[in-house]
Amino acid sequence: MVYIFDTGIDEALRRQGYGLAVIGHLVLTYRLPLTTIKEVCAAHVFWAAARELAMLNGSSISTMSLSEMHQEQADGSIFDRR
Repeated sequence: MVYIFDTGIDEALRRQGYGLAVIGHLVLTYRLPLTTIKEVCAAHVFWAAARELAMLNGSSISTMSLSEMHQEQADGSIFDRR
């Protein structure tokens, strides 16, 4: 799984497809499900479009809270490279 904790596009460059291009690159490069950590509500439309893009490429994007990420990290399941 690929975890996305924080992402941002300079305000002057927003709404030009750069963010979706990055998500598309992650989906196609890693071919793994993506998980966002604590999505910002203001980016709801962006993440809806990103989920559609991921789905079209045979992947998915889920989200988890910061506490869920900390729990996975404590359990050892996050960053497990076996």
